[in-house]
Amino acid sequence: MNLDTRVDWAQRMLTLMDKADKEESEALESRIGELKSYRDDIQRWSEMLTITGQVESFSRKQWLNQDCEEQLSQALTTAVSVQDPENRQLQESLKDFIKQQSGGCRENEYLPNSSEVLESLFGKQKYLEGEHANRGFSGLILSMGAMVSDLSCSVIKTAMETAPVKKVIEWQQEFFKNSLQARRIATNLATETEQKST
Repeated sequence: MNLDTRVDWAQRMLTLMDKADKEESEALESRIGELKSYRDDIQRWSEMLTITGQVESFSRKQWLNQDCEEQLSQALTTAVSVQDPENRQLQESLKDFIKQQSGGCRENEYLPNSSEVLESLFGKQKYLEGEHANRGFSGLILSMGAMVSDLSCSVIKTAMETAPVKKVIEWQQEFFKNSLQARRIATNLATETEQKST
């Protein structure tokens, strides 16, 4: 998981050795001179990390659609000029994977390419729930819509006029009173009460 920091360090050390004067070069040689024998490998690993980093960044930011393979190709061409044959193969494999994933997209259809947005949304929801999170979802589940919506003044005004607190409470009581978590809590309370009385 930390290959990038190791490769970055190795590249900086190689640059330092290349630019060192005679005295510095001797001192560095005794400590990190062995890195020179890995120069080609370090360059190959750096190239590989650039490719995978670009694909990862692309997947986080771009939706799957009919044009995403071409968009990824452009992003990779701009980011790195691939020299190593194995890295070329890796790059092509990643482009093929994106092509396969987007193959079912219809015209003007955009699908999520990463679960990070959903994970972030659930993280915010759990934070909002706070101490209620251990009891399962509450009426605050409605806040998820607000997190991904247009929150202009006109939208908020319309929402507040059409969904008063009373309606939200009624909705919550109708849909959350018999949730699995609510039944589990009720069962646990009944069991505890029964044990205390015996």
